[in-house]
Amino acid sequence: NPVQISIDNASAASQAVGPANNGTEMSWDGRSFLQLGKKMLRQVPMPLAAQMVASDDSVLGAYSNAPGRGLNIKYAQMVEDAFQDVWWNSNSCVDGNKHVFNDTGNGCPNSYTVKEANFSLFWGLAIQLYEATLIANDTPFDKGTLTVEQLRGLQVFTNEGRCVQCHKGAELTKASVRSVLSELPFNPATGFFNTGQRPDAEDGGIQDVGIANRAMFKTPHLRNVELTGPYFHNGSQATLRDVVDSYNRGNDHRSNFTDSQIRPLNLSEAQKSDLVHFLMGLTDERVRYEKAPFDHPSLLIHNGVDATGVDIDNEIILPAVGAGGRGLSNALPAFLNLTNFEQLKPSPIQR
Repeated sequence: NPVQISIDNASAASQAVGPANNGTEMSWDGRSFLQLGKKMLRQVPMPLAAQMVASDDSVLGAYSNAPGRGLNIKYAQMVEDAFQDVWWNSNSCVDGNKHVFNDTGNGCPNSYTVKEANFSLFWGLAIQLYEATLIANDTPFDKGTLTVEQLRGLQVFTNEGRCVQCHKGAELTKASVRSVLSELPFNPATGFFNTGQRPDAEDGGIQDVGIANRAMFKTPHLRNVELTGPYFHNGSQATLRDVVDSYNRGNDHRSNFTDSQIRPLNLSEAQKSDLVHFLMGLTDERVRYEKAPFDHPSLLIHNGVDATGVDIDNEIILPAVGAGGRGLSNALPAFLNLTNFEQLKPSPIQR
């Protein structure tokens, strides 16, 4: 029978089911999750058939076909192993409107199995539970092993730099579940700010909460920030020093909607350098070297057209990495291999 599923703090699962059938992201318009479930569970002969999976992958290593591609287990078996059988073990058939009925033949040839009908549930929860393992909490900041420069930077972060006004709490963002739940009445705009990076008219920001088109964007957490450039929602700053300089001058496009915490800071050169040191103390070395749980199968990235301008995807393949990581000589680089102390973005007045 149809049931309603409501799980506390499961917005990540709800978010995960969005892209799969989105005509802009991963699908064509009008495809349903029942159709996707039928394809994945019934028609795909080998999961990750085009990808390499390291034999010591921390999640999928036991199923790896290494040195070949793909996995030696089917998606249907993985669902059965992971979820209680009440959600999939049935001979009933389901139509496109999720009505249970008798279908001609064994296995619902002209409709969908209960397992296929519930595929969005499996998809969302599996992705949320995997994401929940990716907690980068082994940083110098978390371990209490900050250097002298980083400790001075923490003081700037908390005081003169005003960073903590938006990047607050253990999560280093006001847009955390804990921050949102601590505010009554509930405010869906908690943790979203206009930081004056671009003119308001260029950046709509958060919508449908009574504050549309005010260029308010979600405050990200800061762990591993040295590896995640370029910065801001539009990639307008290339290095952490550029970010610090931008905030120090109060950013370049303040308006009546810009948050009151965005103002010239008058930090010294030493304070700005210390602040960058602190931000680099938020890196988890497991992430830098893609060690478990941050290892992954090989990933294909479509990176625009090729150099000739012909409309052919320029493809980049990130190799598979196992639980042991990339190796000490192959750490993840910063954006464009820049050092985060470099100043590449002069102020508009200087430009």
